[in-house]
Order: sequence, then C-alpha cells, then structure tokens
Amino acid sequence: MEAITQLLTQLLEYESSTGEEAYNSSSTIFYIVVAVLIILLVACVVLIPSFIKKMVTGSVVEPLEETSSVLREYAGGKYSRSLTWEADDAIGDLVQSVNALRSKMSASPAPAQKAAAPEPAAAPAEEKGKSLSDMVKKTPEPAKDGTKAASPTKKAIDKLQDI
Repeated sequence: MEAITQLLTQLLEYESSTGEEAYNSSSTIFYIVVAVLIILLVACVVLIPSFIKKMVTGSVVEPLEETSSVLREYAGGKYSRSLTWEADDAIGDLVQSVNALRSKMSASPAPAQKAAAPEPAAAPAEEKGKSLSDMVKKTPEPAKDGTKAASPTKKAIDKLQDI
C-alpha cells in the first residue's frame, strides 16, 4: 500500500510541476501577444491619420489649390495656363469646366466696356450703419392677430445675415 501511495504522490508532483510549467509558458505567451497587439494599435492610431492626410492632400487639396490659382490668373486676364487631371471624378469635371472656360475666354475678344451708368448718390451717414434688411422697403402685412408682420423679404435677408 505504501508503494502505491508513494507512486501516486510522485505522479501527483510530476503532474503539478508539468501543469505549472505549461501555465507559466502560456501566460508568458499571452502577455507577449497582448504587448504586440498594443504596439500595433498605437502604430495604427499614429499611421492611419497621417496616411489619410497624405491621400486627401494629394488627391483633393493640391488639385483644388492649383485650380484656384489658375482661376485667379484668368480673373487677371492671363489665359495661358490650362489644367490636367486624368481621374474621372468631381475634380476631373471641375478641371474640364475650367479648361472650357479658358478656351471660351481666350477665343472671344474682351467685352466692350459698357457706358458707365451714373452711380447712385452716396447714402446719408445714418443709413451706413443700418443692416441690409433695414434698407429693404418694408411693406408690412397685417398678421392674423392684428399686429404688423415683417415682410418675407426682410425675413429672408435676416436669415442670410445669420448664416
């Protein structure tokens, strides 16, 4: 009986030491995997926004800035530059429209100066401080409750000024 008890005790010790080794190695692997995932997460948080910024800058901002500078030149009367954009997207449509504008403006002679219309007299100093809605002719319509209501034009102008 003693031999069997001793054998079972040795077997139990061997099993517990093997289980401890397996537990220690698996917990080490778990912590390594967690550390690697945290490093990847931090890298993604840093790299993805910079990648998106680079993509947006290269495919949207730069073409729009170039188009803007060409349109400023057109406004100044210089029609020498044209734009190129190979993509079939909204910016491509914009580039085609700007190039069409260039060809029309460079092909047609400058419009003759129309006779200058007499400028209206300068507004009195008290009207300069008024808002645009105050300058609109007010034609109040009576409201249902008997009070005067603001004109639809005044309301529209007030909304535009709020924007």
